[in-house]
Amino acid sequence: MDVPTYWDGGSQESVCDPSRQAWASYHCLGTADHDFTFDFTASGTYRIHFYFMDNDRNDPQNDKGIYYLRTTAEVTVNGTVRPSVTQIVSNAVDLRRQETNGSEYDMALWLHDWTLDQLEYDHSLNWCSAESGLTRHQGTCESYQRIYSKLLNAAGIANGRITGNGHTWNAVKIDDKWCQMDLTWDDTSDNWYGDLEQHLAVARAVYSSPPCSCSMNAHRPSTPRPSEKCWAACEISAVPSSSSRTGLPRWRFAIEL
Repeated sequence: MDVPTYWDGGSQESVCDPSRQAWASYHCLGTADHDFTFDFTASGTYRIHFYFMDNDRNDPQNDKGIYYLRTTAEVTVNGTVRPSVTQIVSNAVDLRRQETNGSEYDMALWLHDWTLDQLEYDHSLNWCSAESGLTRHQGTCESYQRIYSKLLNAAGIANGRITGNGHTWNAVKIDDKWCQMDLTWDDTSDNWYGDLEQHLAVARAVYSSPPCSCSMNAHRPSTPRPSEKCWAACEISAVPSSSSRTGLPRWRFAIEL
């Protein structure tokens, strides 16, 4: 069985990480009483792909497995109590228009903080989608990056995806200047990344060659500079930001040139 996917008219995404043990166990059900349960939390279409195969590794001619049957279970959810990801994003952007002055700076910052209020980091590393972040309120860096990208797209703000060292975050164009926004690292109320010095040590490794600018903070969009010169002229600081869903203080980390 493959992990469930979700689609609501936009791009299809895997709801969870297939490499995690919670899902890998379903690759081999073993017995008929090994039930699979899944909660459909958003309006849209879920697809779960099942297959039956001979996975005998002792057969030299069957090193990749032989598929005998494939079938897809498709479930469509439609209800106001479980809005789609697209609807949640649209509602957030509409609310943002009411609460900001309309500048790209204020829009990007408002959507940044709104995203952090929707979810907490998933320590199990199972959930990795916009669907899981917005409707299950937990997710990995994939969830943070995808949610923020959907919000920025809906708000008409240019953005991109950055990956490196097993991590992903956002590039955002604010007032004609590109900056990097890492919402996963900004949502640190539960101290998942350890103490400040440990956090900054990891930050120096991950961001040693940023592709656009050296700013991870919407408050300070900076002019792009050559990546090889970045760390020769920057300082890393932490400033208190808004409170998280847990009520604990949140820190926003900025790399300043």
